[in-house]
Amino acid sequence: MTTHLTATGRRVAVRLQLSTADLGQRIDAAAERRAELLQDGERGAQAAEYAMLGGVSAAACTGLVAILKNRETLGTLVEAIITTLGNVIEGWF
Repeated sequence: MTTHLTATGRRVAVRLQLSTADLGQRIDAAAERRAELLQDGERGAQAAEYAMLGGVSAAACTGLVAILKNRETLGTLVEAIITTLGNVIEGWF
């Protein structure tokens, strides 16, 4: 029984070491790809653009949730939006 546990322990240790080495290689490869992408200005700009869109989307969703939770401000908000749009359209013509 002790021999079996020792052999099993060795197998687990070897597999753990191999999986750790594999994980390290994957992290290194991902870091290299990330460094290459950051050096490419066009892709960096595109990534920044997507990040900004994500931030704006999150802010919009948060605003909508806040508005829907507080129904009293919904009417005031709609009136403010319509008034602002009316002022913008009047300014164009």
